Amino acid sequence: MRTALRQSAFCLLFALVAASAQQPTVSEAPRLIPQEAYAGYWTDEPGWHTELEIRNNLRAAPIEVTPVLRLADGTEISLSPRNIEANSAAMVDLSAELEAKTPALAGKPGTFGSVVFRYTASNSTSVFAAAMVERTGAPIKYHFDAFPYTSEFTSTSVESIWWLPKPSSTDVLVVANMTDKPIAAKVSITNSKGKPVALSDGLAPLQTKRFIVRELIQSGKLDGTEGGVSVSFDRPVGINDVQVSHFVYDESDGFSALLRTFSRDSSSSATDWTFRAPMVALARPDPALGYPADTVFAPRVMVRNASSADLAVSGRVNWRSASTPARRPLPLARLRQEKRSRSTLPPCKAPGTYHRMHNGRRFRCPTRGAMETWSRLR
Repeated sequence: MRTALRQSAFCLLFALVAASAQQPTVSEAPRLIPQEAYAGYWTDEPGWHTELEIRNNLRAAPIEVTPVLRLADGTEISLSPRNIEANSAAMVDLSAELEAKTPALAGKPGTFGSVVFRYTASNSTSVFAAAMVERTGAPIKYHFDAFPYTSEFTSTSVESIWWLPKPSSTDVLVVANMTDKPIAAKVSITNSKGKPVALSDGLAPLQTKRFIVRELIQSGKLDGTEGGVSVSFDRPVGINDVQVSHFVYDESDGFSALLRTFSRDSSSSATDWTFRAPMVALARPDPALGYPADTVFAPRVMVRNASSADLAVSGRVNWRSASTPARRPLPLARLRQEKRSRSTLPPCKAPGTYHRMHNGRRFRCPTRGAMETWSRLR
């Protein structure tokens, strides 16, 4: 009897253990929180068109995203929410949206600003978004990515280089305050010799300001075709609190380029830095890219000293041909504070031929491959 009871108890215990082992592990669901991502520029002015691209990066769940346009004065216009399936994308035509919601603004001068994308997710990277701005009827198009809010990194200024390659070129600088607080900002333009034109300009909450660089250099009586751009703040701000967008275009020949901007923290300690630009085209483009048959690339390297001290700068061009790698030094020198240097590599009309650079050095065109440039700042 006692043995039978032991066996029954053992069987019951075994059944309980087996049932417990079969229970699925219940993981805690990720906490969903409101998220925002900001793109620095859109426009629906005459001759311009903007589309918003929104992508759901989640693999198994839909997500609802609400695009909100901010006008130059900070006024917000909420567009219709988009429910986007998992691993899918949606496009938003701003001209059509404005015609439906605020027809008085659609296609009118001064209709521009920034855009915020609002959604609820466990992670800000659940959504990728961007504003794609194009000139109607011309091969001029720009892609402004949206970035989420972050308090991890701060900056005291945003730096860039302005460029007006031809008298018909237009260089545009857009500065957008993404926060609900005013920010004291100063926009400074310098020529290649460091001569400045400074605009002490505050940014109201959510405000966007746009500057035409040619007008600024003319008002300051600056010369040259390129120079420095600095948007500085009276205190450290979040790296995405102020979005600075910078681009150039020329309707006479359809040329356009995004001019890169970089956040800078003036309190960081001095050290050696190396910058690299891989895959710079040196000769004729691949036919698969669809350029006209007579297209020849002439890449330009521009280096600017944005600091308040002189810097020793060196550079090198590396390329890889079908046989052996090669390298040549760039004609850079010690840059004084707020000065800029440039080096234009000559167009390569025939692979393997030699050309003379503006500093007297000879440059041999590669047969094929890519170029890498770098500069060391001390």
